[in-house]
Amino acid sequence: MKSQLTAITLGFLSFSAVSACGGKDAAYTPPAIGTELNWCYEYDGEVELAKTEVIARGPDFAIHQDIDSTGEGYENYFVEFSGIDFKGCVDDMMSRQDREALAAAWPLKAGTVLEFTEHTLSIDDAAPYKLGSAEIPVFSIEIDYKDPDSPNDTFLFSKNLMTVVGNNWGAGGKDRAYSVQHNDVQTIEIKSGY
Repeated sequence: MKSQLTAITLGFLSFSAVSACGGKDAAYTPPAIGTELNWCYEYDGEVELAKTEVIARGPDFAIHQDIDSTGEGYENYFVEFSGIDFKGCVDDMMSRQDREALAAAWPLKAGTVLEFTEHTLSIDDAAPYKLGSAEIPVFSIEIDYKDPDSPNDTFLFSKNLMTVVGNNWGAGGKDRAYSVQHNDVQTIEIKSGY
């Protein structure tokens, strides 16, 4: 596990993008290491409770681990780029140019449309999202895949938590975060230029 995380982390060192937007309030700030989101996954009439945990982060990304309801890892990791785009850690990573375009979209604004090689990403305001007993502001992030056989996906991005809290999968099913926990762990930042 440690060597896998090291390999994943080292792969990002050469691609760490710095936000093109100036000022602390304007740039993306990834969730803290140890942040856990508890999820309800719904697919084909089946419901599963699970969680994700932020295990590493850098200037424009957070690496999450999917953990099943028993607490054992799936060995499934994904990268959240600038909070609004994703890749599985076993997939080809985004290009430097695409990562810079995502970083330059900050601060996020409704009506923003970003064109990438494989998809178009559209950002719009959405109704407040109920997380536990609170309602939080979210953006709706629509992913329109250029492959006609790939149905569109929609993510709900929390403006307060700087992470996705809901997914509507175009192929069917949805994921909803129902609670967030911030664990007190030592944060190790990954800092580098490219």
